[in-house]
Amino acid sequence: MKTSPLAAMLVLAMAVTAAAGGNTRTVAVVVEPDLVELAGGWRTRIAGVVAPEPETPLHQQALELSRSLLEGELVAIFTWTTDNTARGIVYGPDGLPFAKILCGPDRATDIAEVLLERGLARVDRDHLPPDCGHYRDIERRARQRRIGIWAEAD
Repeated sequence: MKTSPLAAMLVLAMAVTAAAGGNTRTVAVVVEPDLVELAGGWRTRIAGVVAPEPETPLHQQALELSRSLLEGELVAIFTWTTDNTARGIVYGPDGLPFAKILCGPDRATDIAEVLLERGLARVDRDHLPPDCGHYRDIERRARQRRIGIWAEAD
């Protein structure tokens, strides 16, 4: 019996969800809207986004949102790698690794997507993982709605 494409996608989705359980960590503190420290002291940048600078009014709003969704919460962490090995971990200019962070009760909410949807981050075009190209569409929609950092954009 042949497997339908939809059934195959559902099996893949279930496998990804199961795998997420193996990459869970508690967020000890949100240092910046796009920088977290996990229990144990490991710090990571949120892959694919750049939060507003500290001197801007929206920085505090972005920081509060990240803290409310992440601090003290068990999250799923997916380090951005070039070859699926520790040697392939992608690091930013500050020497910190990039990771996708999924939060919420089912660890299925991408914090980067939330920040982008609310206009509280921009896509990091210099450090955008290949599987996060849809972030550009989320940013575009926020810009069209003129929210957050896009409220006064030309």
